Amino acid sequence: MSDTGIIEKLVDSVIAANPKAVADFKGGKTNVVGWLMGQVMKESHGKADPRQATELVQKKLSEM
Repeated sequence: MSDTGIIEKLVDSVIAANPKAVADFKGGKTNVVGWLMGQVMKESHGKADPRQATELVQKKLSEM
């Protein structure tokens, strides 16, 4: 799946459901990006493009 709109909705959902991971990221723990990306892949049943998912997770977190 490479539809950016769908992946972005998944990313938003995962970020909203994991405020502790967001707080950890803001605190300097960059490894949570990979964990959040894994959650996106889990939600998409492995169908999301991993590169796009990672980029969107990083973009959304840096905007917060």
